[in-house]
Amino acid sequence: MDNISSLVGKVEIENGTVYPPVTVPYAVIGHDIAHPIPNITIQPGSTIILKLSNGNTVPLTVYGVLQPTQSVVIGDTSDAIFIPLSEAKALINPPGYFLVVLQAGSISEINTITTLLSYIYGNSLTVTTIQQAVSSVQVIITSFSFLVILIGSISLFVGAVGIMGITLARVYQRTREIGIMKTLGLTTRQILLTFLLEALIVGVIGGIVGLTLTFVGTYLLDINGIPFNAGSSNGSNLLILIRPLLSMSDVGISIAIALVTSIIAGIYPAWKASKLTVIEAVRKD
Repeated sequence: MDNISSLVGKVEIENGTVYPPVTVPYAVIGHDIAHPIPNITIQPGSTIILKLSNGNTVPLTVYGVLQPTQSVVIGDTSDAIFIPLSEAKALINPPGYFLVVLQAGSISEINTITTLLSYIYGNSLTVTTIQQAVSSVQVIITSFSFLVILIGSISLFVGAVGIMGITLARVYQRTREIGIMKTLGLTTRQILLTFLLEALIVGVIGGIVGLTLTFVGTYLLDINGIPFNAGSSNGSNLLILIRPLLSMSDVGISIAIALVTSIIAGIYPAWKASKLTVIEAVRKD
């Protein structure tokens, strides 16, 4: 391949550079090939021996090493070796091509090219467009988002029940105290706000703990990313590397949800506490 970027898009080089478009035994190798075993690294300028299917071996000079887990339409490039097209033809002399990548002049031409190829070759080949790959990724992201929303909803419900239980238990434990508050002149509204504030504090503490764990989890996942298989074509898997991102708006929304949930969960216990009469409270053993 004379122009790697036309095949894999933006080329992320870990070490070295991309070979020049000449007929020489240069190679750009994937990250896994450059790091075959721990503490062993193949550097640019090194020579690797490529064993062909006919039993012959060919020395290749490493010109560059790709960054880990670059996934494109042709598959995962971590274990791929790229050499100039002319050199590949001279070495392998293939009777045909396993995969052909076409670059359209504009997005509007993609459907025309796809229709034309299907009309000419029929079912003898499979045509996959970037739009199809993007659609597969969107389906995966939508499904993942639905799963996250479902888990989040269940977690919110459990958290609300927990806050309600804690606040309600505090009401029963402090029944006599509530009676003394009313005897001292506290109004129903003031007692209601007191227990709502306690529920709010519990929700804020839970929200801070949840955000801390989220920050740690996001940082750890962002280091290596989350690989997703977006489908395959002719045996080549399209692996998408997703890196989670936590923005300040997400933090603000999370805090707001924690506050609203704690207030809603604390309404019934606070209302029950405010409705206690002085006689009921004082008689409590």
